[in-house]
Parts: sequence; C-alpha cells; structure tokens
Amino acid sequence: MTVEGQGDGSLDTGSTPVYSTRAADFSAALFLRRKTMNRVYPAIIHEEEGSYWVEFPDLEGCNSIGDSLEECMVNAEEALGGYLAVLLENGDEIPKASRLEKIRTKSGIKSYICVDVNKYHKDTRAVKKMLSIPAWLAKEAEIRNYSLSKILQDALIEKIDIA
Repeated sequence: MTVEGQGDGSLDTGSTPVYSTRAADFSAALFLRRKTMNRVYPAIIHEEEGSYWVEFPDLEGCNSIGDSLEECMVNAEEALGGYLAVLLENGDEIPKASRLEKIRTKSGIKSYICVDVNKYHKDTRAVKKMLSIPAWLAKEAEIRNYSLSKILQDALIEKIDIA
C-alpha cells in the first residue's frame, strides 16, 4: 500500500474546523463551542479467514480488527478517534488525510472512516470554580463529609447529559 501525496485537509467535515493542533488550543475550542470535530481518513479493509482488519495509511500504527465486518468498522472508528485524541493530547500535528484515489493497495477494500474526535478527547484537568450556596447547606454537607466538588461534577455531568 502506498499513498501518493497528501490531501489539503478538505476532508474535515466539522462545522467549524479547528486549525490549531496544540492540545491547549483544542481544549479551549471545545469549551467555546460544543460542536463536532469530525475527521475523515482513508482506510483499507482486509478480510482474512473470516475475520476483518483495518489499516489507516496516513496514520502509522493505527489499525483495528473484528470478528465481523460490523465489529471491525466500529472498532476502526474507535481506533481512529483514540489515535487522533492522543496526538492532540501530546501536542502533535494531526496528519492531513489523503484522498481515497491516492491510496494504492494490492489487496483490501478502500473506504473512508469518519470519527468525532471530541468523543475521544476530553480535557480532564481540574479547574477551580467559586460557587455560592446557603450557609446551612454548606454546614450540612460538611457534617456529612460530602465533597462539594464531586457533587457538583456529578450534577453537571447528569445535567449536560454526557458520560
């Protein structure tokens, strides 16, 4: 398999492209707009002895397997999302996606795999926030040894409906 040239990044399907690949810029952009960061990469799907595996020519070492085609495709999306999220977290450049017609292979089926990188990348650093609650409520929480930070975090996750 070979790749002839690199794409121009036009395969970014997110509604507002994120051009910076620095993790800090990416994290800030996520908080400013909770939209998708879809990325599309060419993949080569192979079948061997009833099982399937996928490779991404533009992303060295990024591949996935599955017992069925459906499982392989789900795993491929997860592998792609995880791979790109790690690049962002490390502050590394995200390679531009090649066009499918530029991919040369002797075996397998060429296809695109799309992933919302936001699903796999979350800035998990703790940040300090001030809040105001009634004194009696703060006292009751302290008596019960409740962590207000944990309670607030759990409530926000439930309210925003994210996991």
